[in-house]
Amino acid sequence: MVHSGNFRDRVWLPAREAAALGKAPRVHDLRHSHASWLIAAGVPLPVIQRRLGHESIQTTVDVYGHLAPDALEIAAHAATMALGQAMPEILELGA
Repeated sequence: MVHSGNFRDRVWLPAREAAALGKAPRVHDLRHSHASWLIAAGVPLPVIQRRLGHESIQTTVDVYGHLAPDALEIAAHAATMALGQAMPEILELGA
């Protein structure tokens, strides 16, 4: 089992050395990469907030919100699809 107290010395530094990367990434860089991958996969920001342990969704939005520029478009499309299923004539009006 790996504990946070020994992760850096027992896991992170040996892995970083074995990877022979030009620039040495920090453990915190993994956190940002993880959040970025979740956003790219369409995971909702409140889920990412809980996963990262942010007390406020505002922190998550401030740090990672720029990675989801199409979120408003996706939300609009989802609303259109939901309304279209409930009221098909709405989609006909938009056509």
